Amino acid sequence: MPRKYVLVTVAALTMLMQYCQNKPKEQTTQRYEPAPADTTIVYNELSSKVLGRLLAADTNRIKKRFTVPVKISVEEKKENGTEPYYFYTFNSPGNKITLFYKPSEGFYIENGLITKAGITLNKDVVIGMDKPAFLQLLELKVSKFNLFYIVNDDSTVQCSYYFKNNLLSSVKLTQTIE
Repeated sequence: MPRKYVLVTVAALTMLMQYCQNKPKEQTTQRYEPAPADTTIVYNELSSKVLGRLLAADTNRIKKRFTVPVKISVEEKKENGTEPYYFYTFNSPGNKITLFYKPSEGFYIENGLITKAGITLNKDVVIGMDKPAFLQLLELKVSKFNLFYIVNDDSTVQCSYYFKNNLLSSVKLTQTIE
């Protein structure tokens, strides 16, 4: 069974069901045109592993994903009697990625926004990549959508890939659990 599953957007189905239930009895010349909708796809390589294998990574390995100079800031947090944890923020012009780090576990995606070239993501995804090449990674031939939500198996990480004029214009990284 393939690791990628395309989930149909509930809103489009709801609209279609409402149309069918409320369809006038008389024949009309109006045609139903479904509204454009977004797509959610389960694919670990472009969600929780968007920066590669993070858990065992170190900051130098993550920093190598940037092709432009990057600044790293670290914020330490500690709650009563627990192991300290850290937020590592990687900044380059137009790009910001924050990773959660716990020494006993490794790195996890916290959040991020990538809007400029200068970061190579897993599967060689970069800002400016053309939509057909991206769709090929997902084993899709065609899609009318310009926004793709890619989640991991557990739905704990979501990456939103936005296309404008058939080119990848931004990627938003979000941890979906606290």
